[in-house]
Amino acid sequence: MSTLEQIRPLTEADSQNVCGWLEEWLLEHIGGWVKYYGLSWNDDQIAAHILKHSLVEREWNEILNASNDKNCLVRVSEIGTEAIGIIYAEFVDDRYLRLPVGVISWLYVVPLWRGARKATGLIAQAQAWHAERGAIAAEAFVTIGNTSAMRSYAKAGFETVDARLVASLRNL
Repeated sequence: MSTLEQIRPLTEADSQNVCGWLEEWLLEHIGGWVKYYGLSWNDDQIAAHILKHSLVEREWNEILNASNDKNCLVRVSEIGTEAIGIIYAEFVDDRYLRLPVGVISWLYVVPLWRGARKATGLIAQAQAWHAERGAIAAEAFVTIGNTSAMRSYAKAGFETVDARLVASLRNL
């Protein structure tokens, strides 16, 4: 299996791969929030929720639109003709400091390639893009239980600076 990685812009032809990745990510992500919020949804109910609210399509359209926005970077990593990952990054003004910062909004690497440092090239691409635009820092939001993502970001120079705390109020 060749490991020569290429990083290229997103195209509409990536829809099937990215939508599959989005569905997988949404099942996992929403599953975590269901747990944190103290809900009793099972996997079938989560999948039905995703379908009912067209969440995969909504996320795909956001990423596809971002790929044409000068303040966004969307890149796909591939090996040969196989797409293995994606990064979606933005260039924004910090809400409070009003200084330019980069935000990594979404990063995904297919399970087969996780642990093979394939996120590294995508993160580096986003960091270089942010720096070229004058960002003073970059940030990423990662679910605390996603230790492999936390390690990938740490290797790229990111530090944990805060945490979101959640308390279910369902039993009060």
